[in-house]
Amino acid sequence: MTEELEKKGCSVINAPGDADVDIVKAAVKASEHQPTTLIGEDTDLLILLLFYAGTKNRGLYFRSDKSKATKVYNITLANTLLSLFLPPYHPRWDKSSPLQRLLPMILITSQITPIKSKTPL
Repeated sequence: MTEELEKKGCSVINAPGDADVDIVKAAVKASEHQPTTLIGEDTDLLILLLFYAGTKNRGLYFRSDKSKATKVYNITLANTLLSLFLPPYHPRWDKSSPLQRLLPMILITSQITPIKSKTPL
């Protein structure tokens, strides 16, 4: 998969072991300069993206690599929506947080329909 993405001009970072935080931080940094899509299946990646990504980037997206109906999440939009519901001092991932009820609604709202391209990734 790496070679195919690189042939299409994509920047690819492979990390050994469980390197979710490193992968997410690399995607967030790349999104400061260009629209960036993190492709993965791990739900942890989605949660880490919501934690590390701010709202000031050129577009940050998360896409599943295995599901039949590809879901693409606009992380920038999701973080903007989260900031509307949570005060800055609120611990985002506290178990008693209303975020547990809000997060599914925010993710559904931030889901976008992928554009069908003639050259799939």
